[in-house]
Amino acid sequence: MDGSAEPNHLLDLAGVLADQIKKHAEIVVHESPSPDVVAAINSLRAAALGYVQAVSDQTGWGNVFDALERDRESEGDRGSARGDPSSRDAVITYRAEYRIRVRDFNAARHLLRWRYEALGKAHCDDSEESYTGIIAGLAEIDGWDPYRYDQQIIEVLLMKWDTDVETNGVTDPPHREAGRKRGKRPR
Repeated sequence: MDGSAEPNHLLDLAGVLADQIKKHAEIVVHESPSPDVVAAINSLRAAALGYVQAVSDQTGWGNVFDALERDRESEGDRGSARGDPSSRDAVITYRAEYRIRVRDFNAARHLLRWRYEALGKAHCDDSEESYTGIIAGLAEIDGWDPYRYDQQIIEVLLMKWDTDVETNGVTDPPHREAGRKRGKRPR
């Protein structure tokens, strides 16, 4: 499939999803619990999952439906008060997730040792004996910025983040970003 066909494929899947939403709405309004309702629910879920997977595969973006229930609950908690946001305190939750590949274990281990020594910190040999130990050690001593490392040693495959406002009266919508970031800082 060439790059020009991908958007059409996503539009086709979005159309299937819209059709399944309409079918679900028509059935649940007119039917009591029945096998038809269960089938409509399953078809809707399958269409949504197919769309999410295609978006991820073709663009690298994360699941657009992720945390809908949490978003709905936090929207109710925030209320709808408008006004100057600087006049209120806000508690922000920021979550970041990285998918990385350790391309060269020995070089990554050497990088961890070098970072400990450069900062004059003692290091634990246990952290150097596993992939996860090396990554955890680098995160601990450097505050985790995987883009600072040689991408031939530690490669960033995916980075995604989201934020939520947790204070009543603040109306900022949740912000999310996800995508493939190969060796580049997200913009």
